[in-house]
Amino acid sequence: MQHPEPTPFTVEHETCEQTLARFKAMFDNTVHLLGLLDPQGHMLEANRAVLASIGWAGEAIFGRPLWESPLFSHDPALQRQLKEGIKQAAAGHPVRFEADHPRPDGSWFRVDFSLSPVKDAAGTVRYLVPEGRDITEKHRMSLELAEANARLRAQKELIEAEAERRAKAHAESESRFRAIFDQTFQFIGILDATGHVLEINRTALESVGVRLEQIKGKPFHETPWWTHSPSAQARLKQAIAVAAAGGFDRFESTHPLADGRTIEVDFSIKPFKDESGEVVMLIPEGRDITVRKELEAELRAQFEQLKALDMLKNNFVNAVTHELRTPLATIVGYSEFLEDEIGGPLGRDQKAYVEEIIRAAGRLEHLVNDLLDFARMDAGTFRLNTAPLDLRDQIARAVRSLRPQAQDHGVSIRMELPAQALTVSVDPLRIAQVLSNLLHNALKFAPRGTEVRVTAIREGDFARCAIADRGEGIPLSEQPRLFQRFQQLTAGLREGKGSGLGLSISKALIEAHGGRIWAESEPGAGSTFSFELPVAPDSAAIAQDVAGTGR
Repeated sequence: MQHPEPTPFTVEHETCEQTLARFKAMFDNTVHLLGLLDPQGHMLEANRAVLASIGWAGEAIFGRPLWESPLFSHDPALQRQLKEGIKQAAAGHPVRFEADHPRPDGSWFRVDFSLSPVKDAAGTVRYLVPEGRDITEKHRMSLELAEANARLRAQKELIEAEAERRAKAHAESESRFRAIFDQTFQFIGILDATGHVLEINRTALESVGVRLEQIKGKPFHETPWWTHSPSAQARLKQAIAVAAAGGFDRFESTHPLADGRTIEVDFSIKPFKDESGEVVMLIPEGRDITVRKELEAELRAQFEQLKALDMLKNNFVNAVTHELRTPLATIVGYSEFLEDEIGGPLGRDQKAYVEEIIRAAGRLEHLVNDLLDFARMDAGTFRLNTAPLDLRDQIARAVRSLRPQAQDHGVSIRMELPAQALTVSVDPLRIAQVLSNLLHNALKFAPRGTEVRVTAIREGDFARCAIADRGEGIPLSEQPRLFQRFQQLTAGLREGKGSGLGLSISKALIEAHGGRIWAESEPGAGSTFSFELPVAPDSAAIAQDVAGTGR
C-alpha cells in the first residue's frame, strides 16, 4: 500500500505544529512571569510561573482582568496603577514599574513589571504582553516536565478531534507565543539537541545586530554572542553537552553588544524532553546582571575599606595598650610603696585613698591585659601553656578567692563537684581567668540573700562547668550580643562597671582550648553560663576524697 504524497497543507501543518511545540516549550519553561492580555487587560495566556505566583490555577485565570489577581488585589493603589498602565500600553506605549506583591504562602517579593504592546500590520494594538522579573533574589524555577507533556498531549488530542479548529488554534497560539518570545527583555532561544540554533528571540538578535536567518542552523557557539572569546565558547560547549545529556548548567559570562557596551550575563541552558524521555531541544536563557555585578564590586571595595579601617583601629588600640603598661606599672609600684608606708606612716583616710588607687590600677591592668590578649589573637601570636590538671581544683581555688567578695555582696556560693577527677589539658592561668570572669559576673548580678551555684560534670569526652545565679536574667533581644567585644547589656550599664570584654575574652580563651561556651537565661529567672573543655586524652578518672576541700 502506497502512502499518499505530502501536500502543501500537511507540510505547512507539520511545520506549524513543530513551531508551536517549540514556542510552547519555551513559554512553559521560562523562569520569568510571562502572559498575554487583550487591550482591556483580560488574561488570554499565562505560563506556570504566573499561575503559581498570583495564586490562580487552571482555567480560572483566562478572561479575567489581571488586576483582580492576588498579585494586585491586595492594594487598591497598585490596582489603579496597573489599570493606568494597561491604558497606556493599549495606546501603544510600553509601561514598566516595580511593586511589592504577596505570595500565596504569605511572604512578599518585589517584581520588575512591564507591559509591552503588540501591534498587527496595520499598527493596531492586538495584545499586551505582561512580564514580571523577580528582583528580590535570583529567580529559580523548576518546571515539571511531566505536567508540560500532559498539557501538550491534551492539546494534541483536541487538535486531532477537530481539524479546522486545530489549524486555527495553531495559528493563534503561534502568534501569541511569538509575541511573548520576541517582546521579553531577556535572551531566550531554542536549540536542537546538538546545540544548533532553531529560534532566538528579537531582543537577543537586536543586541548583536543580526537576523535570525543569518544564524539559524549554525552551532550556537559560532554565533556573535560567543565568537569574541575562545574560553567562553569552550564553556558553552561544555554546558550544551551537559544539557544534551539531560542535565542543567548555569554560569556567568561577558558579552559585547552591537552598541559597543559589554554586559555581564547569568546564562543557563536546560533540556526539553519528549514523552519517551529523550532530549529533543535545549532552552538557553540569559539574564543581564551587569548592574548586580557593579554593585557587588562596589560592596567588595567598601568591605576592603572597612577591613583597612578595622586594622587601623586595632593597631591604634595595640599601640595605646602597650604605651599604657609602663606608666601603669609605675602607678602600681608607687601605690604599693605608699600602702607599705615606705615613705612614712599614713592616716586612715590616706590608706583608704591608696587602696582605692590600687583597686583602680588593678582594674586598668586587667583591661590592658585583655586588650593585649585580643591583639595577640588577632595577630595569630597568642599561645597557651597547657598542662594536665583537675578542673575541680581550678574551680575550688576560684571560689575560695571570691568568697570574701561574695560575703560583701550578701551572696553565698555553693559548689557541686563530682567525686571523680575531671582531668583536662589546659593553661591554668587562662582557665582561672575564665572562672574569675564568670564568677564576678554572677556575683555582680545576684540579689542579696541568694546563692550562686557552681557545678561540674563529665559529659562524654568533655568536662562541663556551669555557674548559675538568680538575678534578673538577660532579655532575649540582648542575648546575641553577650560574647561580643565591648558590648555591655542594659543591666551592666545600670551597674556602671565593666569594659564589655570579660565574656568575649572568656569565649576566645575557651575556644582556644577546643571547647565552647554559652549562656542560658530567662528574664526574671536568672542566668546560667556554661563551658565545656575536652577531657585530656588517656586520662583516668580517679576517685578522690574531696573532704576538706570545700567542695
